[in-house]
Amino acid sequence: MEEHKKEDLFEKSFELQVKYGLLAIDSVILSTALRIGGNFFITTDKIFSMIEEMAVLLLTDITI
Repeated sequence: MEEHKKEDLFEKSFELQVKYGLLAIDSVILSTALRIGGNFFITTDKIFSMIEEMAVLLLTDITI
């Protein structure tokens, strides 16, 4: 297993925060999802629809 440093997570979080204008907590959640190799991100927050690093599924777009 590859070792990860918290500094790497903070750096990626800040990069995402600047790139997309995310709140700090949102950028930490997204960078964590990217770190663990998530395939997609499910949310109700439309700001994530502009994310290019992984697929984003908006719950408002899902019909049940």
